[in-house]
Amino acid sequence: MFLEAVLPNIYFAKFDVEKAIDQEKVPRDISIRLRAAPDIDLLFEVARQRPDDFQPFTIEGVIKVIAEHRNKLNAAWTDSNRELADQINNVRSNAETMKQAKNLKDHPRHAPTLAVMQELLRPIFLDETLVIGPNDAGDLRHAITSITYCDYVLLDGKWEDLYGRMVKRFSELNLQIRVAKVFSERRQGLNLFLKELENHEAENAA
Repeated sequence: MFLEAVLPNIYFAKFDVEKAIDQEKVPRDISIRLRAAPDIDLLFEVARQRPDDFQPFTIEGVIKVIAEHRNKLNAAWTDSNRELADQINNVRSNAETMKQAKNLKDHPRHAPTLAVMQELLRPIFLDETLVIGPNDAGDLRHAITSITYCDYVLLDGKWEDLYGRMVKRFSELNLQIRVAKVFSERRQGLNLFLKELENHEAENAA
């Protein structure tokens, strides 16, 4: 099992865009890379699943807890994604917002999460044919934080395409913002993703 293999090298990140932006807005040396905001609740839950005897610790306990509450968690996640999708679609109906998106250039370099979010959403605001539903909203939450804070990210093809547009525009604007390498299942992307992970591990071990 992959999670067992990488223990204890797991960082529990909170996929909360607002928290990420808040921590980036604090005055700091922007050349120093920040970590994603931690998911302390999940970390505590993992700790509570530690064995009482001398058996080795595994991730199995917390996986079982999540599975037991999957219906409740899924309902909350679905409602949250639906609200976000509705909010995005409402914003898209505003002519002034569309105008701002078209002319957007002044990205805050000190808040990379905000810049990534703005550029991932920009084509969605400008292209009426792009449909945004609850599932897309969930993908967007993961994409924004992952692209900003991770080294390698595996996304659906739709978000890999939007990522490509974002990287191109950052280059056109000469905006130096560090982002992850993004892959999808398209064009043998899964194999490339795994090779990147293997190479990264080998380089760190050297």
